[in-house]
Amino acid sequence: MIVAEPTQMAPIHGHKGGVALRIEAIGATAHSALPHLGENAIEAIAPVIAALQAEHERLQTTAATTELGHGTLSVTLIEGGVGSNVIPDSCTITATRRIVPGEDSTEVFHQLVAIADAACPLPTRITSVYPPNDDGSIGSGAFYQPADSPFARALATWSGRSPQVAPFGTNALRYSDLARAMVVFGPGSIDDSHQATESISIEDLAALANVYTTWLNPT
Repeated sequence: MIVAEPTQMAPIHGHKGGVALRIEAIGATAHSALPHLGENAIEAIAPVIAALQAEHERLQTTAATTELGHGTLSVTLIEGGVGSNVIPDSCTITATRRIVPGEDSTEVFHQLVAIADAACPLPTRITSVYPPNDDGSIGSGAFYQPADSPFARALATWSGRSPQVAPFGTNALRYSDLARAMVVFGPGSIDDSHQATESISIEDLAALANVYTTWLNPT
């Protein structure tokens, strides 16, 4: 299977998977003139952010087992508060964890839940951003196959580009049970994606057509 993405015609044989969590600190509202009557959820979420940053830094010290390197952890959204004179009774952050080969996404999710619960001085409500998979697992493990796998090597020969890994995710994370071999591959650059200047050259389209013709019509 070829998963069509802009890879500059380089066969992508691996990229990280991921889980994403919504972590809510549950406090109690009060007037800001009387903060002792409330429980400030924004203040309570601060040590959670610090704990998640510490976990990201720990991940960078672990031994990388593939070209994909280390897992990463980022806080990407924060929501909380209703007014400048009100102690907030809720604050929610979204954290995204990138998964590398050898890690189990469900185990990683529960590890992060434990970290957040331990760091927050108030009760928490923690959920996965994405619905559970059909088998009950959470998130997606990494997509990875060796760079010298037959399909990756064939695409490299046809395109003239060496196999690489990618920093971005694709639907290859969802198709692992559908194909004996899979590579992410296509014209264009991820650097241009989702921008007004996004484009693909006619030359690259012609090169892609030649690759597909060779693949689908072997001699």
